[in-house]
Amino acid sequence: MTDKDGNSGYPKDFHIGFMLDTKAQVEETYKRLKDGNIAIESGPRKIRDSFDFYFHFDNIFIEVAQLSE
Repeated sequence: MTDKDGNSGYPKDFHIGFMLDTKAQVEETYKRLKDGNIAIESGPRKIRDSFDFYFHFDNIFIEVAQLSE
C-alpha cells in the first residue's frame, strides 16, 4: 500500500505480528528467515514482556514473538 512517491499508507508503528508458543519456535523462525536471505537487523531477544524480533518485508513491519510465561 504505497503512493506514487513510495510512501506507505500505514499509520506510524503499524505492524503485523505472529505470536508463537515457545522461544524455540521464535528462534527457529528467525533462523529460517535468515537462511532465506531475509534482512533482519537483530535476533530474537527479550523486549518488554515478550521474546521477539522485528523486521521489514517490503514496506510491512513484522513482529515474531512469544509472550512471556
